[in-house]
Amino acid sequence: VYYRSEIEPRAEALSQYPDWDPLQEALQAAREFEVELHAWVNVFPGWRGTEPHPSARQLWNLHREWFLLSVDGRREYLGGDYAYLTPTLPSVQSYLLRVMKELVSRYAIDGLHFDYFRYPGPGYGYDPETLTLFHGLTGLKPEDDRETWDEFRREAITQFLRNARNELLK
Repeated sequence: VYYRSEIEPRAEALSQYPDWDPLQEALQAAREFEVELHAWVNVFPGWRGTEPHPSARQLWNLHREWFLLSVDGRREYLGGDYAYLTPTLPSVQSYLLRVMKELVSRYAIDGLHFDYFRYPGPGYGYDPETLTLFHGLTGLKPEDDRETWDEFRREAITQFLRNARNELLK
């Protein structure tokens, strides 16, 4: 993250500037010029890099089980693109809400802009917990009814947005 957080580790790009708070500086400039500032949040990406983050607090190191599994059972690997968190997991949704609540409670931002608020593609979300949740709701496996499976995944993201709105606007 590019702000001071007690939950998430700082972006590695800020390691040379341990006392700098880019978000606070941006907020001061926004207020000076009477401009609203909406914090940009990459919602479901949990890591991007070729090597694990050095902090044990980083999610790839702390909760690898939260990262998406593909239809062929592969976990999102380290590489050039984002490794996504699994939107259907209650633990992931709870964690992300905690991060967002911290952000809006610590900074006088005017809003949040959600990016990467989706699955990276149709072949993801096949972790055991998600499959159990889907089966418990529908009695089905994803291959039994692709449209119901896709709707289940879309609804998880929509429900997260509802929860975020309700929690953040309190």
